[in-house]
Amino acid sequence: LNASNLCKMHQIKYYSADSEAELLAALGSFYEPSDRPVLLEVFTPQTVNDICLKSYFKAFTETS
Repeated sequence: LNASNLCKMHQIKYYSADSEAELLAALGSFYEPSDRPVLLEVFTPQTVNDICLKSYFKAFTETS
């Protein structure tokens, strides 16, 4: 599941990346001036996502 069809429906330029190399390649296009919105969707491994997100919320609640 990704956001490409939603972007097509709303005339949003869509870029995606599944690796660091793809991310670096897409960033150049992502930052170019555009006459319409642009979305860069970055896919990361779920296990890494879970750990990072839990750490983020833990740090966020500890500083509040």
